[in-house]
Amino acid sequence: MKKKWIALILAAAMTAAALSGCSSPAGGSSAPAGDSSGAAKQTVVKVAGYSQYNPYTYLDANGDPAGYDVEVLAAVAEKLPQYKFEWDMIDWDAELVGVQSGKYALCSANIWKTAEREKIYLFEKNPINYSSVSLVVRKDDASINTLDDLVGKKVAPLASSNALISVISDYNKAHPDKQIQVENVNGFGNADGMKAVASGRYDAQVLPDNTFEKVQSQVNLNLRKTDAVAYQPSYYLFNIKQTKLRDDIDKALGELTADGTLSKLSQKWFSKDVFQDAKTAESSESK
Repeated sequence: MKKKWIALILAAAMTAAALSGCSSPAGGSSAPAGDSSGAAKQTVVKVAGYSQYNPYTYLDANGDPAGYDVEVLAAVAEKLPQYKFEWDMIDWDAELVGVQSGKYALCSANIWKTAEREKIYLFEKNPINYSSVSLVVRKDDASINTLDDLVGKKVAPLASSNALISVISDYNKAHPDKQIQVENVNGFGNADGMKAVASGRYDAQVLPDNTFEKVQSQVNLNLRKTDAVAYQPSYYLFNIKQTKLRDDIDKALGELTADGTLSKLSQKWFSKDVFQDAKTAESSESK
């Protein structure tokens, strides 16, 4: 009888051990950076954000994740109850390395697509945001207001990995007879470019509006920005194996765009509807 009870206890222990190893990671059995537990089998998804990129991703006064990108993902989570998203606010370089290695399932920080990134990561189809991009010129220079005006001008260098390169390359593809020349120089920062334009070394610089405003508030140079010359979509960036998670989030983003949720969040964080602005700009270009 004693042997029978021992056998039953051992069998129960083996069964419990087997069951405890059945949790699946985020995005499915082939995807990293996740953990599944609980009665509802909710999958925990590890998300990386850049800790110092207000208003997109940052830590608020209480040390909690905050920003436009964070609130968009919160809206996505309401449509995807099978996932529980957990943020980790870190440095920018650590974000990319962490997603590539599988430590994180995805990351966010107003990220743009580039050909190089698409070789390493996954992107959804529906953007989470649009960034207005303008030209930075000297206040006394009225000759530059559009991309057309950059032809034959000296434009501040851009790193080959900088997503702003796509603004120039897209223009050059559409205008084979009018090419904008830009040097590819790594390590040439935004403030460096603005100072070089102000000094007359270069005629103009291509920058997102929010970047210009942030740097200008610190350096206060004799510069102005033009009206927007492009609207660049931004996305979440996924580990290459996170196909299912990417598709689920993409579907939710499509619904949030259609029902106006993202437009409302845009108004809250940027005081304008960037989705409508991008749509209007695209419509104007097609005429």
